[in-house]
Amino acid sequence: MCRVLAFVCALLLLVLPSLASAASVAEQRRELSRASTSLRAAERFAKAGRMEDAAASFTEAQQALTTAADELDERLLNTFDRTKEKLAESHAELTKAGVKLPELTDIAPTQAAVPPSLAGNGTPVTPANGDTVSFVDHVVPILNQHCGSCHVSRSQGGVSFANYNKLKTSGQIEVGSGAESGLIDVIVSGRMPPNGDVVSPAKVRTLVTWINQGAKFDGDDATKVLGQLTKTSGGAATADAMEAAAPAAEPAPKLSRGEISAARKEASEGYWQLAIPDEEFSRRGGDDFLVLGNLPSAALDKVLASADAQAEQIHKAFPKVDHPINEARVTIFAFAKRIDYSEFGTMVENRQLPSDQFSHAKLDATNPYVAIHYVDSQQSDMERELTKSIATLWVADRGKGHLPEWFTAGAGRAIASRIHKTDPVVREWKKNLPAALASQARSNDFMTGKIAPEVAATLAYGFTDALLEKPGNFDRLVDTTAELGDFEQACMKLFERTPADLAKLWVESEQR
Repeated sequence: MCRVLAFVCALLLLVLPSLASAASVAEQRRELSRASTSLRAAERFAKAGRMEDAAASFTEAQQALTTAADELDERLLNTFDRTKEKLAESHAELTKAGVKLPELTDIAPTQAAVPPSLAGNGTPVTPANGDTVSFVDHVVPILNQHCGSCHVSRSQGGVSFANYNKLKTSGQIEVGSGAESGLIDVIVSGRMPPNGDVVSPAKVRTLVTWINQGAKFDGDDATKVLGQLTKTSGGAATADAMEAAAPAAEPAPKLSRGEISAARKEASEGYWQLAIPDEEFSRRGGDDFLVLGNLPSAALDKVLASADAQAEQIHKAFPKVDHPINEARVTIFAFAKRIDYSEFGTMVENRQLPSDQFSHAKLDATNPYVAIHYVDSQQSDMERELTKSIATLWVADRGKGHLPEWFTAGAGRAIASRIHKTDPVVREWKKNLPAALASQARSNDFMTGKIAPEVAATLAYGFTDALLEKPGNFDRLVDTTAELGDFEQACMKLFERTPADLAKLWVESEQR
């Protein structure tokens, strides 16, 4: 009994330090967001002649950045650097405007400590009993039980664990260092698995040890679906190893539509607080959408009504397939100001949104959403953008997360162009296509991110719009990709050509 208690305590000591470290990431994000919003407030106060308030807001921003710098998570370095640059720019501008500020001091981030128990130092860390963790016997059952519905049978958020090769190239495994692996981070921070599913400390330790030991494969075929693997060597696991590993278990019970919607609502409110914590939000909810934003009540009602109407339009255009929103409610973040929309991209998605973009969709692994900068006087723009974004999510979901983002975004535009044929922006998309085609060095540059985002978006729209000329081809490509779990394999199966070959054929047909 004492040995069992000691073993459990040791496992908890291994996991708890990383829990504390991972939890601090959210706090650091909030501090960086607070710094950004305080700087914006300082600039507004200065323009209004409220110099003391401007100085106080700047000081608050400086304090928030200093707090975030303490053991800064390396994933936030880009955001930290941008905020620090903005701090320096604001200091110069505010001083020039007459705000009395102390001399700016350098704020340098300190590196977060890595718990020794999780660190990979080049020497494999073995379990206490000396056994090596088996991928087939120990790791696969954990992945199937806790990650299977989203990342084994699907590629939610573009992350696939369908087989060993996909797992190794998913960006979630840092071979030799469990502490630096995204898979471990999202588990111990509580971000994954979603909806209350918990991975026990023993299972976390099994995953960490496997990664620290080199994330080795001991199955018969690295391209086989996880559940079909056969172990090629090694004997049965010892009792201690099996206790640390995950037993084969039944999948968690399927959640109801209401339960999934409730979990998405909670996650969405967290996203808002992370992005713009100084702005209050209101909600409007229907059967298919939850609108969450800082708009007047009438505007929120407009967004919800428009989203419902556009979803119906998409369904009418594709009557043979499911309604665009069939699993649970989708959140629409509606922002009154462009700067709030931009801040959402920075803080929630860790990227800078293009300056000419004012809506987008994201097939988040657990909380798919649409984000839009709402302009009250431009109803037709809102309808087009909502159609585009809802259609993007719908296509991505139909492909079970296996379709490339350029394809789903292009399809969203193409579907919107068919529903809003007379829209001036849609006409502009069509008008810009010849120049975009001429700007490519290679016919598939729009697929590989080698050209400007807006040009790539125009070409992706043109390519998918051409596919939609024969809806059967489009449907088969989406559904076959979902079935095979790979876009390129689906192209080869249906058309006996790679995506690059198809792009070349399309470009040639457009230039005739």
